[in-house]
Amino acid sequence: MELFIEVPGYRHHLSGVREVVAEKVSKMDNFFRGSAVLNAGHRQFFLTPSRFAWKKIKDSYHYYIMWGLLPCFAIMSYANFFYGPSILVPIPEGYIPQEYEYYKSPITRWFVKHYLDTDVQTYHERRMQYQYEIAHLELVKDFKRDVKEKMKAEDDYQAFYYRPVVAKNYRLTRKAEEDRRYIAGNE
Repeated sequence: MELFIEVPGYRHHLSGVREVVAEKVSKMDNFFRGSAVLNAGHRQFFLTPSRFAWKKIKDSYHYYIMWGLLPCFAIMSYANFFYGPSILVPIPEGYIPQEYEYYKSPITRWFVKHYLDTDVQTYHERRMQYQYEIAHLELVKDFKRDVKEKMKAEDDYQAFYYRPVVAKNYRLTRKAEEDRRYIAGNE
């Protein structure tokens, strides 16, 4: 394909245009030939495994990082930037420091102050639980003693060790005995 125009003085300029146009035409020709080749034949659909589960896990992971770790990181950064680690200083006369004041990090101090029990508090709570258990056992013993005394005084109650029987079995046994006596003629 050749493009040639015979105009005096312009032949030199048209030769550069001719090369550019020829290049563009060849690119367009290659494009249309390639698309024709690609579209020829039957279409194919390739089956691939679903990525839904992976995308869902990834989305949940990012969601919980944004709502969980980032606020924690922001709080830690704020506490360390504005409060910083504590330093040791002499204790003033007459001041009794709390247990949480001995920790260095402001976050650890806050956590110990609001969520952890001190040794003294744990001791007193255990002691109170022990005293409660002893008092409860005493009440149960007193109640059992009162029940035994009442059973002894009234003398018309079942023994303390008595296990109740199922009434259904008793009624069936009594009916079977009555039927046996009726058939035998002893009634």
